[in-house]
Amino acid sequence: MTDHVPAGPRPGASGRVVPPVGPRALGLTLAIVAAICGVMWWGDPRASAPGSPGQDLVEPLLERVDVVPERVTVPGYERACSGASACVFGPAWSDATGAPGSGNG
Repeated sequence: MTDHVPAGPRPGASGRVVPPVGPRALGLTLAIVAAICGVMWWGDPRASAPGSPGQDLVEPLLERVDVVPERVTVPGYERACSGASACVFGPAWSDATGAPGSGNG
């Protein structure tokens, strides 16, 4: 004779009834989706920050900006600082100091 085990929640090791994983997973998924929707709705600024110019003032300025098809070569500028070239940004620095957070490269 085979013992029949009823389907549904079964007592766990502590004797508590543990619900099936499905409803818990669904509840967690819905909570995550709700949190993401909330961040997307309330986290997106709908207006300009206080004190900043409005879109009606910024757009005409952006329309006057010259867009160049390619980067213009600037005489004397060399990013690599290799060989005989002069470093535009000055010598490299070291973070070996006693300041908090120093020495991290």
